[in-house]
Amino acid sequence: MIAQTLNTMEAKMNPPNSTPQNIFEESNTSMQLRQYESKRQKNINDEFRSIFGDQTYMTFGLESGHINGRTTFQFDFDNDYSVGGHGESELRWPLNNSLIGLSASFNYRLNKNVDDMRDRARMELIWLTRLNEKSGKMLDSDWIENDVGFIDYYDNNGVGGLDGSDGWATNHEGKDIYSESDADVDSLNIFEVNYTYNFWPNKNLAIGPRFGYRYQQFNFSAYNVA
Repeated sequence: MIAQTLNTMEAKMNPPNSTPQNIFEESNTSMQLRQYESKRQKNINDEFRSIFGDQTYMTFGLESGHINGRTTFQFDFDNDYSVGGHGESELRWPLNNSLIGLSASFNYRLNKNVDDMRDRARMELIWLTRLNEKSGKMLDSDWIENDVGFIDYYDNNGVGGLDGSDGWATNHEGKDIYSESDADVDSLNIFEVNYTYNFWPNKNLAIGPRFGYRYQQFNFSAYNVA
């Protein structure tokens, strides 16, 4: 009875025509990849130390993050008063995008002991780009000196020219035109370089200045104006 039960359990664990998975082979493959990456990193650091000294080393990595908020673009324009006069426009572009990128750092150790992970100085380079295009709603606001003339002109295909002085048509104070549009981030690039110099009052505490520069470039498109 016990043998029959064991045979039944074995049949359930190994059904006919099934292909058993060799988890040890997968584990070995992952281990080989890690060993290869570790060896490649060591070769790079050996070459780096041969040029800059025993206290130097490099690191490389993948970066990820998320950017959220808005970037605002403002401009003004001047037309003939009969078709609007002076105007100002504000475009508020949304940012709600996941980021991915690469980083590299150049490090100088506090001493030659490779087991001591404290750095005297560190320079880091980071590049990020967007994963998803959709970013939200673009908000468009306009303030126009002669908004009656402006609206009359564009609503009548260039025929109009009211000056906002008639009793039924009076210029409005404040924001005159507002619309929302779907927005995409067509391209996004963030480049950053920073430099850190550390003082070590004790082995667990580092203090010191940090300097950096960041460049951001966004290209947007808008559609489905409402």
